[in-house]
Amino acid sequence: EPKNIRREFQEALRDGHPIFDEAQLSTMITVVDSPHFFDLYSARNDVADREELIGGEERAVERYDDMASIEVERKVVDLLVEQVECADHIVLNKTDRVDDAQRAR
Repeated sequence: EPKNIRREFQEALRDGHPIFDEAQLSTMITVVDSPHFFDLYSARNDVADREELIGGEERAVERYDDMASIEVERKVVDLLVEQVECADHIVLNKTDRVDDAQRAR
């Protein structure tokens, strides 16, 4: 979730976290899986229903508010939109696997 990553980096920078002695966040890049993007964008699935998006056997997505974890449902399309909106640069991956009909979409 890129908004959370960016916010965490900004808070750590503001708090003078020592990681910034070695690293900095200057650019957010999103890699779009071109052949599957529009199918996922059109899907109505929750992120929690897509094991490849959450990993392992977890069946819920967590959000952290003031150190408290609560279970929430989030649509795959919302995550895709957030990733594209937060990106400073977008890399279109596997464009050679996209046919003319998909490109026209």
